[in-house]
Amino acid sequence: MHEALRHIGRLALLTGATVAFAGTAALARPDMAPDVLRDRITALHDSISAGAAFGDSAAALIDRAGLREAMKLPPVAVQGFMPLQPAPLAAAPSNIEVQVLNMRLSLGMLAQSFGARNNFAVLQAQAQGRTDALVITRGTASLADLKLFMQHYRLQDAEAGAAFVARAPIVVLAGAKLRLGPGEVLNLSRPDGAFVVNFGHLDVDGGEINAVGTANTGTPSFRPFVVTGLQGTAQVKNARFSGLGFGQTLKFSGFSILRNALLPAADISFIRDSVFEDVRSVSIHSVRDLEITGNRFHNAGSEPLQITRAKGVQVTGNLFSGMMNSNAIKLTNNSDNAVIRGNVILGGEKAGISINTGSDHATVSNNIVWRRDGGGIRVARSNCGRVFDNIVMDNRQKGIEVRTSLGSEVIENLVASNKSAGIWVSAQAWNTNTVLRGNVLHENGAGLGTATAELITLDGNDFSGQFPQFLAGDLARQNRHIASDMDGTRAVILSADGLIENFTDQPHCGVY
Repeated sequence: MHEALRHIGRLALLTGATVAFAGTAALARPDMAPDVLRDRITALHDSISAGAAFGDSAAALIDRAGLREAMKLPPVAVQGFMPLQPAPLAAAPSNIEVQVLNMRLSLGMLAQSFGARNNFAVLQAQAQGRTDALVITRGTASLADLKLFMQHYRLQDAEAGAAFVARAPIVVLAGAKLRLGPGEVLNLSRPDGAFVVNFGHLDVDGGEINAVGTANTGTPSFRPFVVTGLQGTAQVKNARFSGLGFGQTLKFSGFSILRNALLPAADISFIRDSVFEDVRSVSIHSVRDLEITGNRFHNAGSEPLQITRAKGVQVTGNLFSGMMNSNAIKLTNNSDNAVIRGNVILGGEKAGISINTGSDHATVSNNIVWRRDGGGIRVARSNCGRVFDNIVMDNRQKGIEVRTSLGSEVIENLVASNKSAGIWVSAQAWNTNTVLRGNVLHENGAGLGTATAELITLDGNDFSGQFPQFLAGDLARQNRHIASDMDGTRAVILSADGLIENFTDQPHCGVY
């Protein structure tokens, strides 16, 4: 009987009709019906997999798939995904200064803050044991300057053809700049062990940085990388990066901005409207208020985006696709007050969005996480997180997970067809209250699963599409409280022992 009602309800949703037992406004909207959303997301995934959309921006793809309204996001022109508008850099001076120095200097400077792991692998990767690097010590260098000085200092021979391939490391010291403009392409030779280390300022506006060439003989796993370190800054927009990154460190992971928080930064950093193709990872460390907006991440070798010890980071409107053998967005190690909003994550392994290890006051909203081999959104050991207005569908494990986190709120999410629990709460401290409000739970392995969840406030959650598996884990004995009120009209506080009366919640998070 219930299957028939659910089928009728699905047909009504597809035609825009209201359903008496639906209980939640979200499912009364045709564009929010799980089947309709699944079709749109699948079509987007298939177009990317076929390569037809390789040159399109993240915003254009999300709009074309009809997902922006479903994600409850305003049009790009209204929202303005690029709120920071720094003054343009001054025209490049002609009096640049360049030296040839031992590349060990740059590796040693990075090692002081980020350790020496994999440094020897970089040394081994240098062709014929050479250790000379082109070092920009003053002024603003262009692609033409790199080509000129590489040949002038005999770091490489002149080559025929328009494409420039750097065959030695490039280092930018504090006070100096490297700028790539529209259409300019910096190719870094993998067999020669080339890379870019920036302690000054890197400006890539419409340019490209790519790894080229066959495997390195000294270190076969080596691939070129671009790292901004210490007091360095990077401003990237409308750029493209490909083939970068190797090893097990943030330093050499592909494209990195790794600040030393004790050193003052002369400018802001941002990453906007760019493409990272076959880049092992984009890694951020100790950068305050960094904006990562409107980018595409495709076929990452590890986490496409990992953020560590960074405060106030904004990750908005990005599209993640292709191979991802770890979290798409990983926020960890006290990365407080982050905003993760309006991102689309298609496929991959582990949790799509992971908030971990003291990354308090995170806001995770208006994202789509679809068909992960792991879970959808995970908040662990991070207090006062708010997870709301997300679409979490078709993941192999849990939809939304909260673990060992005080003051968590999970609000108005559509959580559908996840193989395990739609929402999972576990390992909470004694008398901790987790708030679940206005969520739609539809055809998950279980609606809500718990293990030592302590107290759960349920208010306005729609379990009507979740029949008959409403609750699982140590809360399973309380199924009758859901069955008698599947649209959540009556707010209750549940524990493994039953309803809780006269509970006064202790504030952990202040007022949002």
